[in-house]
Amino acid sequence: MDLKQLEYIVKISEEGNITKASQKLFISQPALNQQLLKLENDLGVPLFNRNKNNLTLTYAGEIYIENANKILNIKKDTYKMISDISNSNKGKISVGFTPERGSDMFSYIYPKFHKRYPNISINPIENKSNDLENLVSNGTLDIAFTSLPNSSYSNNPKIHLLNEKLVLIISKNNHLCEELLSSSYKDGFIDISLLKSENFIMLKKDSTLREIIDDTLFKYNFHPNILLESSSTYTVTNMVKNNLGYSIVPFYYAKNNPDLMYFNLGSYPSWNIFASYKKNSYLSNSLQYLIDLTKEYLENSYY
Repeated sequence: MDLKQLEYIVKISEEGNITKASQKLFISQPALNQQLLKLENDLGVPLFNRNKNNLTLTYAGEIYIENANKILNIKKDTYKMISDISNSNKGKISVGFTPERGSDMFSYIYPKFHKRYPNISINPIENKSNDLENLVSNGTLDIAFTSLPNSSYSNNPKIHLLNEKLVLIISKNNHLCEELLSSSYKDGFIDISLLKSENFIMLKKDSTLREIIDDTLFKYNFHPNILLESSSTYTVTNMVKNNLGYSIVPFYYAKNNPDLMYFNLGSYPSWNIFASYKKNSYLSNSLQYLIDLTKEYLENSYY
């Protein structure tokens, strides 16, 4: 079985288009099309439905891609094992990070990783946690660092790195700042009912955090007046910093911001940060080191 051919067909499936796949594979479109036609002729069945603008898998194609991915993952794990045995420390790792904090995290861990493993290249991919979990499941990513509420846990094995609390943030210039400190900030907690008439800046509904935030506010029977929503936690914190409203964010975004005050919430809402990898895959020494560096970064930035 030609492993290169497997990679070609998998890429066509991912792109749904031979031209796009050929560009990603750095081969000509006619050559890639010939590879597909030859394989379908050998198998005696079409692997793709030819639609006007894209290709979709036939049932035979779904079976082929499922098993092609298994074979390619076996190849990848085999190379990792041999690299560990030979101490060659060569290869490539695809790593998933969430946007915003992920870039800070990668900037911290990469220099240290590169110093120990100069011959291993890292391909960083930024995406939402749920999307990263899917990329781990299909073998596109070797590992992903994700933050998920309990209801969104995937079947991928996980290594727990940090439990991070969520806090309510307000601008230090907010008119209620002194009142909140004096009347409601008892034993480190805030009475959120005092903010029932205030505006809130919220993350969008499709964000990983929003589910936890909505569940927390529901427990308080609190219905916020939402001024605006954003997909960026940095944007949310900047809006709060400029005294446009209140929000609930991970502690990381509040801890070292001199323009914000943060308050704990009584139910201790939190989320968990994990290293997620594909089931039954091999964690090489280099991947283990990458996980250790990430845990070190998270603990240093939290405590």
